Amino acid sequence: MSGWKEVKASMRAWFDQHIVSPIVAEAESQVIERAREETQRRLDEERQRQEAARQADLRRIESLSDEMRGLEQRTARRLEEHDRQTAQRLSELSGALRSELLAAVADSGQALRTELAEERRQRMAEAERLAATVEGLADTVGGLADTARRAEEEARQWLRDAMTERARVADLPHEKFARGRLIALDQRLAAVGADIDKGFAQAALGPARDVAAELSELRLDVELRRQDWTRLQTAAIERLAVLDGSIQANARAFVLDRSGEKLAEVQFDVDRWSDGGLARLREKVAAVVTRVDGGEPDLDELRRIVADEVPELEGELASVVAEAQQRVVASQLRANIADLVTEVLEDRFAYQTQRWEYRGGDEAQAVVALLELGGNEIVVEVAPGQDYADNQVRLYSLDATTASRERRNDRMAEVARELSERGVDLGGVQERPEPDRAAVLALLDAAAVRERAPAPGVRGPAGTGG
Repeated sequence: MSGWKEVKASMRAWFDQHIVSPIVAEAESQVIERAREETQRRLDEERQRQEAARQADLRRIESLSDEMRGLEQRTARRLEEHDRQTAQRLSELSGALRSELLAAVADSGQALRTELAEERRQRMAEAERLAATVEGLADTVGGLADTARRAEEEARQWLRDAMTERARVADLPHEKFARGRLIALDQRLAAVGADIDKGFAQAALGPARDVAAELSELRLDVELRRQDWTRLQTAAIERLAVLDGSIQANARAFVLDRSGEKLAEVQFDVDRWSDGGLARLREKVAAVVTRVDGGEPDLDELRRIVADEVPELEGELASVVAEAQQRVVASQLRANIADLVTEVLEDRFAYQTQRWEYRGGDEAQAVVALLELGGNEIVVEVAPGQDYADNQVRLYSLDATTASRERRNDRMAEVARELSERGVDLGGVQERPEPDRAAVLALLDAAAVRERAPAPGVRGPAGTGG
């Protein structure tokens, strides 16, 4: 009479007591240094390009009216200083918390925006006051002609300033950072020019002044966004390069107990024990690098990458290493449990172990052992459960002679008692239908038969030496 029994064996309490989450290794120092050198190279190249662009822009500024020229020259100096200070601050924050880096980039232009906005407000108020003075001249008959002439001169000067500001905006990637805004201002600019040409200069004076101011503000906004984008892109590339180095540094790892001691001197292959998780993670990182460095993401996407995607990938690295460690430990514990079960059957029921192997020759799979006594066979299978800490212990009785259910119950009871005494939490024993002999023996068709001491070398309370 044949049959088989199954019981769930959980090692969660042992895991919680003995195993600590792995310490994720940092990238090697030379990898970090190379990433920072690449960051500096990018920033230096960008600074050289911007310096050439600044010189060309200063020449354009010279064609502005005195009032606008003074304002734009002061703005250009502040932008240059702001760019230098932001670069310095981000350099000092290399490797800092993501929140600090993002705050540095996000806040870097806010003070400058606020200051320049106030200065523009004051300038526009002064321009409006002067315009009101001009209009007041119309109160005298003799001043009407002079008022019209001065209005046209001033309106045309504002129009020329607006055209210069428009050319300065066109030099920048305005469609990338302010899509559609220049088109709308172009329409207003054309309307102002048409009104002046039709003789409505006084009516066009205010709109000309407004559109010139808004084009100046547009240029400032685009320039600050461009600077933010450059900093974020550079920061993202550096962090991703360091993360890739960390992935490589974690290719092999040790299992640590809660005191920080190694439970085995042998390192394990993290990619193998995570079912290729480390290689997949590296591919994800490479894909993000491609998006950042070649895909021209917009500013919001770059912020999401730095704020969300890179931290998620860093967390995934920790998860992959932890999963690999859990599988290594679980594999050894399955081996220890299998050893214990076979010892119980040998010592108390006189069975002899004939084979002991990992299913398919894979240490991440079930441990299978074949025991024999007078033509009667028992196949022990310790298989992974749904959770890394759980195992399914199965005893398949392939009896050539008559064996009672009570005898099978006695064997399973002894096994369960021994496992419980060694700290293994057991579920209820399940009675299963008579097994298919061919299917059970097929469990033993492994690629290689292993010795009793499996490769990972981690010992637990259920092991022969635990």
